[in-house]
Amino acid sequence: MTTQRSFSIFDTAWGSGILGALAVAGPLAGTLAGGPWWPLVFALMAVALAVVCARHRLRQNAWMEKIRRMAADIADGHLSSRLTHVSDARSLAPVVTAFNDAMDRIEAAFREMSGALTAQEAGYTARHAQVIGQVGDYSHVLNTFNTVLASISKHKQAEAYNHMVVRVQSLNAAHLIPDLALTQADFARIVKEEEQVIDLASGSSQKANESAVAVEAMHQGFQRLQALIGEVSAAILDLSAKSSEINQAIDTIHALANQTNLLALNAAIEAARAGEAGRGFAVVADEVRKLAGHSKDAAMQIGNTMQALVSETQSMVVSAEEMRAITEESGRAAADISSEFSQIVSRSSETLRRAKTALTVAFASLTKCDHVVYKQRAYQTIVAGDESLRQQVDVDHHNCRLGKWYAGEGREQFGQLEAFREIDRPHAAVHDAVRQMLALTHQRTWQNDTAQMERVFAELQRMEDASEQVMSVLIALPEQASASSVPG
Repeated sequence: MTTQRSFSIFDTAWGSGILGALAVAGPLAGTLAGGPWWPLVFALMAVALAVVCARHRLRQNAWMEKIRRMAADIADGHLSSRLTHVSDARSLAPVVTAFNDAMDRIEAAFREMSGALTAQEAGYTARHAQVIGQVGDYSHVLNTFNTVLASISKHKQAEAYNHMVVRVQSLNAAHLIPDLALTQADFARIVKEEEQVIDLASGSSQKANESAVAVEAMHQGFQRLQALIGEVSAAILDLSAKSSEINQAIDTIHALANQTNLLALNAAIEAARAGEAGRGFAVVADEVRKLAGHSKDAAMQIGNTMQALVSETQSMVVSAEEMRAITEESGRAAADISSEFSQIVSRSSETLRRAKTALTVAFASLTKCDHVVYKQRAYQTIVAGDESLRQQVDVDHHNCRLGKWYAGEGREQFGQLEAFREIDRPHAAVHDAVRQMLALTHQRTWQNDTAQMERVFAELQRMEDASEQVMSVLIALPEQASASSVPG
């Protein structure tokens, strides 16, 4: 900003010089013309006074020009300009000093406000404009500024916290749906495994019923076989008895033969006698006839016995044939039962394997649900600030459900699997990230510190990255467990 000079010719040293010259010219001319000298003296004194006044006027004009330039700098926004060598201002020194003091207060006020705003932009919310040393309206304006600045700071903190919450919720939502999708896939697999288990169990039940029918048929066959064996045993006993009778008949025949021979010998002797032979021969002949009758009876008895023996033998043959047929049928039934039971055993093994797979998938799904709940509680400690939730998530990876299972039952069942061995490292990282986040948010002042909020978000991101690895390993675990349990 510029100002135009408005001084008249009489406001300058040149004007004073001209007036002095005009004042001296008259008396000097009179003296040179022979007049008195004292008018010239007074004229010279007037000139000297005029020169002094002119110099004073020049000095004042110089300071006024400095003040004008300083005012122009202030108008242009340069508050650091000051008037120096104040003692040279003489009569204007109080004005210059007051002007400098006023500029010091104005500059200090603006500097404090600028510094406070810069600190607020940098995140140092505790920095305010210093009011000490300021008076009057300066103090009032700075106090008002600090009040407004505190309100702005509070609003910015709330805005930053809300932005942090939105980022946290976005991070949470971005991982929540995939986590739930994994759990959904697990439950779908469990349902499929259970359906196959039911099919296998139904097939095993049907085979068991068929085997029960075959066993009942075989049982009846063995009962019939037992009865036939009893009949055959009785027939054999009867045959044994008939053999004894045959032996007795044979003995009788032998005895008769012996007697016949003896009688024949006697008949031969009697025939040697002439006259007397007729009578004796007749007696012998009668005895031979009797013996012949006995022989006939014995022969008939043998025939009957043999006929009965043949009949019993035929009955035994029929029974033996029936026993053979029953035995063959029982053998086939036994073979069928053996095959059925082999299938039942195979189905039972497959049922057991699938049941174990379903159990492993179910536990992995439960673990994933626990993991998701754990992360949701960690998020809620930020969003809701619930201290009870902080206590629930402030645990290491050895004392949660997955950690306890990993160190105990899980190690016994799946310790040989690569997927199982890969669980521990990312699982520990999840808990470590959450506990680091809890440490960062222990004091509520973290919401006023942008850098602190960024560190909190970084820990949550680290938690999610490690959680993805845990989920991936829990997906692979049932697959490896199922593959390792398949025979061959």
